[in-house]
Amino acid sequence: MATSRSLSVAAVAAVVALAMAAATAARPPTAAEAAATLSASVPYCSDPTKYNKTLDGMLIASTDMPAQISSMVVAVPTSVLVEYIFKANFVDWNPLFNTQATPPENVTLCGSLDAVYSNGQFLGPILPKNIIGPHYIVQKGCTPSCAGGKPDADADPCTCAFGWFFTINLVPSNEIVTYGRHTYTFEMNADNTTTVSSYERAAGKIVAAHSQPWTNALQESLIQGVQGMVCLERQYQEKGELDVDDVAAFAATSSRERASLRRSPTLAVALQVRDIHWSTSRRLCPSAGSGRRAPATTARALESLHTPRGQFVWIAL
Repeated sequence: MATSRSLSVAAVAAVVALAMAAATAARPPTAAEAAATLSASVPYCSDPTKYNKTLDGMLIASTDMPAQISSMVVAVPTSVLVEYIFKANFVDWNPLFNTQATPPENVTLCGSLDAVYSNGQFLGPILPKNIIGPHYIVQKGCTPSCAGGKPDADADPCTCAFGWFFTINLVPSNEIVTYGRHTYTFEMNADNTTTVSSYERAAGKIVAAHSQPWTNALQESLIQGVQGMVCLERQYQEKGELDVDDVAAFAATSSRERASLRRSPTLAVALQVRDIHWSTSRRLCPSAGSGRRAPATTARALESLHTPRGQFVWIAL
């Protein structure tokens, strides 16, 4: 009887476990699950003064704001896309970056990332004046399985990650009042495309007190990252490569547009507080190789970007 009872209990436990597994598989991952699995296989910066694992764990568990997560399939081979992204020419492809003070060649694992971002219209009014906001590269690498250049059914998936962690500290106390990270991951697909995912979240008492502005700001970051990936896909489909000079060619006009926006207080908001900088601007993805950009838009509108695969991506501009 004892054996029969034990088997019965074990059988029930097995059924419950299977049911839970089925339920988990049927629903999208939670933000915490996505964060925990997004890029765990790619090593993090080992310097605890640059990457605080405890803070990152608190960030994953935080409910101060919803995590901003996107995933898209980009028709560029992973080796080509990652090689370009790792060159860290952010201004040339990602509208979130207006300028980048850290030279691309100095954007290394555990190194700093000082840049001017374009989503500060949401954050400027809510942040204290006497603050610093260091950003450090906490992931920049690929799993060993990427070395073969193609997916292997018998090996771990090829995954690359590029991410940075930031804190906002009061001066002179150095109290951390906000912390967060933004991570891009790149997964190789069998059809020579790349699944690109973006995870971004912030936490801390300022975020808890102003959840909506922080959510708005990171939504802008998400949208601009998606737009940038669409632009890179278009460039690759038309050119067959992601050449640094070609991608940079259509960024030149954008720099003049940004300068024009910054001169008009009715169209742009600029904030510079120590090493935290923001200014607002908009730019569209031009036709690859044209060297020309569509005129900067001054109103919020919906713009459809047609990708080479015949799909439409709607992006708020």
